[in-house]
Amino acid sequence: MCLDVQPERTQLRDGIQSGLTSASAQSIRLLTLLREDACPCVWFLLSDTHGLHREISIPDGDVLVHAGDFCSEGEAVEARSFGEFFRSLSHRHKVVIAGNHDRCLEADPGLGPEIFAGCHYLLDNGAEIEGVTFWGSPWQPWFFDMAFNLERGAELREKWDLIPAHVDILITHGPPQFVLDRTETGKNVGCEEIGRSHYGHGRVREAVTEFPQLR
Repeated sequence: MCLDVQPERTQLRDGIQSGLTSASAQSIRLLTLLREDACPCVWFLLSDTHGLHREISIPDGDVLVHAGDFCSEGEAVEARSFGEFFRSLSHRHKVVIAGNHDRCLEADPGLGPEIFAGCHYLLDNGAEIEGVTFWGSPWQPWFFDMAFNLERGAELREKWDLIPAHVDILITHGPPQFVLDRTETGKNVGCEEIGRSHYGHGRVREAVTEFPQLR
């Protein structure tokens, strides 16, 4: 599911909805590739809903992961609306990180744990669910003047160096360099440091990777 999330509101909603059909199957495949000994579960992955969470139908499952950009303008009222919606879903486990549109969570670091009480809100930390280890981080190389931006080089390397050596699923909002990171202008904007710090060591063999927010 790789969606263009910047067009008209109706197109965005329809695009998200049309992508949901294949997402569960892809997510299950991701789990079985990473951990053959893990408990079989139905996993569902999505991101970049940009305030349209109440206009899409999310399938039932065991584990739900949202990889950021649940806000459109980054206001706390948007985040609280999404948090209420996210907590109400029936999935046994819910995992979420912030994205570059979720400005209010960077401005107030205490807001995320508050609105996602009972869920796994990951901000440079991890969780273990059904025998599978997660790590989540919202940071990305400076991309316009949005949330969770850091300068390339040492600042980002410091964040990626926090990732433990053995993580089954790494959730970030932005991609590694040259992994689905090309914008409409043809520029590769992904982070080269995450490639050196994590992906370059052979710990990730194959994954379902989607970074739809790049324009």
